[in-house]
Amino acid sequence: MPSSKASIIKKAPKQKRSKARREEILKAANNLVTFAASSAFPNLDTVTTTIIAQEANIPVGSVYQYFTDRNDILLALYTHAYDDIEKSVSTALEALKPCEDFKTIIHILLTKFWETANTHASFKLLTRWSNSQGSVRDKTPDEVGGLGTIIERTLALSSVEIGNDRYNAVVKTVTVAISVLVDQAIEENNKTKAKQLIDELTILISSYIGYYKTTER
Repeated sequence: MPSSKASIIKKAPKQKRSKARREEILKAANNLVTFAASSAFPNLDTVTTTIIAQEANIPVGSVYQYFTDRNDILLALYTHAYDDIEKSVSTALEALKPCEDFKTIIHILLTKFWETANTHASFKLLTRWSNSQGSVRDKTPDEVGGLGTIIERTLALSSVEIGNDRYNAVVKTVTVAISVLVDQAIEENNKTKAKQLIDELTILISSYIGYYKTTER
């Protein structure tokens, strides 16, 4: 999950030329990350501001006009990659009918998340980098957003009712569980083993949510 810390300190440029230059830097960095992800031993050690500047064919000083350091660049790429995954999952949820069984819905969500993440060119490597940047608490915002919003929509699609006094905590608990445990499935290239992890995560979350399950519609 993208970090809640304000790691990208530089403000996004407003001028057209500056916006284009910033996008050039991100495109160059993404090319390098994608290449690194496809190597036999994927890592981001070679993705430095100097190499990014060379890839973008600009002075390294220009990179620092738009980003504080390489971590700012990687965070921007990770946030974009995560948005790609969330959009795919959201589209899958939109195709579902309301009041379907929660276990079925959460399994579809997790499966779609894995399928999209596993085929994304850079998401897995960027996720490893993000996980190394801080604790789970650091990367889990108090406000609901992103994956939390998807969890809220999943609850709304099913016949689950949760009191207002516990709703935010429940959404955050499920969000954290998915954020942490789905990383294990993302790292698993074997589809059968990944499915087993997704099945177990489905049981875990649906059992927890089952505590709040009602027959009311």
